[in-house]
This record gives sequence, structure tokens and C-alpha cells, in this order.
Amino acid sequence: MGAEVKLVCTEYPYKVFAFDKSYTGAGGHFRLSVPDFNLNKYSPQSNCRVLLGFSGSRFCRQKTWMNYDGPEGAKLNFEGRYGGKILYSVKPLAFSNCY
Repeated sequence: MGAEVKLVCTEYPYKVFAFDKSYTGAGGHFRLSVPDFNLNKYSPQSNCRVLLGFSGSRFCRQKTWMNYDGPEGAKLNFEGRYGGKILYSVKPLAFSNCY
């Protein structure tokens, strides 16, 4: 099993209204989804962030803030619409002290 990643969507003041958790696969890729996200009320790019959870390796446990927008997590980047779905990506996330 790979590293745990979390999608957290909040509204002011830090009230969580959507959450999903997944694990990275080959090459560090992962998928997260929020099926009933209200695009008329919220913006995925403004209200949601992706965070590192636990490492899949006992040798890589120290989280970094690489590509984080502060402690809130990594911002979502709009990728496009495919097959009726709206897709977003994040820049790479990483653990340090891996050997």
C-alpha cells in the first residue's frame, strides 16, 4: 500500500463539508472524489486542499510541505472535463528522510 492522501474541503471558519481519503498507487498516483459537490456554492480550487496522511513506508515518515500552500495543504489545479467528470490535479507531494 502506498501513502495515504486526503481531500479536505472547508468553508469559513474551517468547517469541513467534504472529505475523501485514498492511497497512492504505482508512480504515486491517486484518485479522490466528492460525488455531490455543489459547484454553485463552492469552488474546488478555493475551498479544497489535498494533504499527505501516513506514509506507506516505515522508512519515510517525515511529511514535507513541498507544494503545499501553507499548512492547509496543496491547491487543486483544474485539468478539464472528461466523460462527464471534472478533473483536478495537485503538484507532487513528498515525505523526507527516505532511505
